[in-house]
Amino acid sequence: MKLLIGSFHMIRCLNMEFKTRNFLVIFSFILLAGLASASSITCTVVDVDVLVEIDLDEAGIVSLPEKYSVLESDSEYEIVDGKLFSNGGIIKFISSGYFRGSGHEYIFIFPKIIDVTSSIKIYLPENHILSDNLVYPKNYSISTNGRNIILEWNEIDDEVIIFYEGVPDSNLLLYLFSGLLFIVASVVVYFQHKKFKKRLQQIKNKQKEKIKKVKTSKKDLITKNLFDDEKKIIEYLVAKKGHTCWTKELVKELDISKVRLSRKIRSLAEKGLIEKESHGNANRINLN
Repeated sequence: MKLLIGSFHMIRCLNMEFKTRNFLVIFSFILLAGLASASSITCTVVDVDVLVEIDLDEAGIVSLPEKYSVLESDSEYEIVDGKLFSNGGIIKFISSGYFRGSGHEYIFIFPKIIDVTSSIKIYLPENHILSDNLVYPKNYSISTNGRNIILEWNEIDDEVIIFYEGVPDSNLLLYLFSGLLFIVASVVVYFQHKKFKKRLQQIKNKQKEKIKKVKTSKKDLITKNLFDDEKKIIEYLVAKKGHTCWTKELVKELDISKVRLSRKIRSLAEKGLIEKESHGNANRINLN
């Protein structure tokens, strides 16, 4: 009986250890993914299969489709509950789970599969064209390599939906020619608006300069009667987006010890310049 109880206890410990290790792996990947920069995705459609190639600049999380095959990666990864946690690099797989329709009419629905903003390039299959330009989102560019229609989005954070259809070989050149005409027309429109965009950018730059001057004046006013560490803390909060940060961030960025920082925060709070919020063992500092 004692042996049975001991075995059961050992199994429970091993199970808890596995769950803890699994949680730590996922948590570490999520932390690294928060530091990721924009990445790129290339989809090459062949019949009703698509080769998906993802180039992650940093660590990230990839949501895999229910059905996929030939998964490759040039870096370490782990798959948990349909999500691939990668250290970055190139990830490839093939899937047929992004299509709807049959015959010669299809809908390609490509969801947001990575947790960062990305650039997407999609190669439609040969002898296929867009159906009445039904594409979402609309801020795409279109080109061709002589065989495929290519759609591109820059810095997209949404799913992509494309309606396309097959055409007879005899009409392919006509559609490609029409596509080239569309591209030429788009270039002409672009240059027509280029001057307007330049002027608009100049106006935006002036507005930014005004906002910067206002922020500088506000910072000088708040820190007028402050010195040393207290002044550094307030200047950091003024420059910070949202005018808020964690105390551990102040310790790291301003090179102030925890003890000294605690005294300075108490002093600034008494002066009504900041407010401290407690979140368990961590504290968030807000500029009043």
